[in-house]
Formats: sequence, C-alpha cells, structure tokens
Amino acid sequence: MTNDSSRLNPYAPVEVAEAEVDDARHGFNGDLPAEIRQPLPLWRIAIRWTFVCFLSAMPSFLLGMAATNSQQIPAMVVGIAIFCVLYTWLDWRTAVMRGDAKSR
Repeated sequence: MTNDSSRLNPYAPVEVAEAEVDDARHGFNGDLPAEIRQPLPLWRIAIRWTFVCFLSAMPSFLLGMAATNSQQIPAMVVGIAIFCVLYTWLDWRTAVMRGDAKSR
C-alpha cells in the first residue's frame, strides 16, 4: 500500500493509484506523454468531422428527401456542410488552445 503523498489521484483505488504512480515514475507506457503529443493536422480533423456529420445527418437527410421536393436538397447539403465546418473549426481551435496552454 502506498502513502497518500505518492498517489496522483487520492480517490482512485489503490491498484490504479499504484499503476499511475509507476507510470509517472517510469515514463512511457505505450502512449505519448501529453507534453510532446501534437494536435492533429487540420485536414485530419476536417475528414473526421465530415464523416461524423454526414453519417449522423444521413437518416434525417433521407427522411427529408422523402418528405420534400428535390429543390430543397441543396439547402440540406449546405446545412450539413456548415456543421462540418463549425465542428472542424471548434475542434481545431480547442486543440491549438490546449497546445498553447502546455507551452506556457
């Protein structure tokens, strides 16, 4: 059993806390440390959010196609594209802000 001063999370079970302390002391545990982990490039973030937005919008898009005429399809596609751009920008911006906070 470890004393409380060496535990990183005082609320974690003893086994987890000992593993965290061991990982903190010995460094690399298969994942890059947060200090050297770089945020994803913008193009990869855009691909991820485009996939997520189009996948989640597909049921609504199909229902909308069945319920409306074909003149409103471009408007639905533009709405999905706006969500893709906004989510990409927000994800990229928060990743850059986390990187800026680590460098200080």
